[in-house]
Amino acid sequence: MAGGQSRHSTPKNGRRSRNAAAKRKNEKAYYAVSKGRTLGIFKHWSMCARSVDGFSGNRYKGFESLEDAIAFLAVDGITTEQINVFTSGDVKANTPPIPLSA
Repeated sequence: MAGGQSRHSTPKNGRRSRNAAAKRKNEKAYYAVSKGRTLGIFKHWSMCARSVDGFSGNRYKGFESLEDAIAFLAVDGITTEQINVFTSGDVKANTPPIPLSA
């Protein structure tokens, strides 16, 4: 690159770092899906999005605690025996979910 700048340098106005910090602040610890392609609790937004994007009538929400995510699913009649927790953030990985009741 010209002038010795790297492609990944932060702009002088600092927006890149503020945007990244804001994004991390808005990220939730758990994403519960009660209506989607795959029901359960996801640890990564990428997996949650894969379940709900383009799914008509989807129902999902992000939470700070696992207990709140479980309560959200219970409202739709999903019991702890039916809940799986998906921990992999790699959408291509076939990591099996962890049953919540295990």
